[in-house]
Amino acid sequence: MKVASLAVGLVLAAGPAASPNPHLDRARTQSDDFEHAAALLSLEAALAQLDNDLPTMLAIYELRGIVWGTLNNAPKARAAFVVLLTLDPARELSGDQPPRVRTPFYEAKALVDRAGALTLTRTPPVSADGQLTI
Repeated sequence: MKVASLAVGLVLAAGPAASPNPHLDRARTQSDDFEHAAALLSLEAALAQLDNDLPTMLAIYELRGIVWGTLNNAPKARAAFVVLLTLDPARELSGDQPPRVRTPFYEAKALVDRAGALTLTRTPPVSADGQLTI
């Protein structure tokens, strides 16, 4: 898996914090209630919400990895954790997770460590003649 080619639909809100994501809240409740299939659907809806800020996106991908790991789907758990760790390489797995969740997390961490994390930079828009454009 090549991390550099990973496409992530991430909208970073400028100004005030983005609104909370009710789908993420619902997914957390569903996961806590062992309704994992429903939690995955809620997480898909959470990802589709366009005003997610970075902490919300990180929470979505972490919970996605936890749910897939809980369902013993290591490849999908690892893929979610790769996105999470690409965006936040210092991230630690929350809670006391079983090995079927921790293992794909640490595998993803090794992949991201080898490939390198995503570095976000913001460059000002410049015209062809080198002038700053607004």
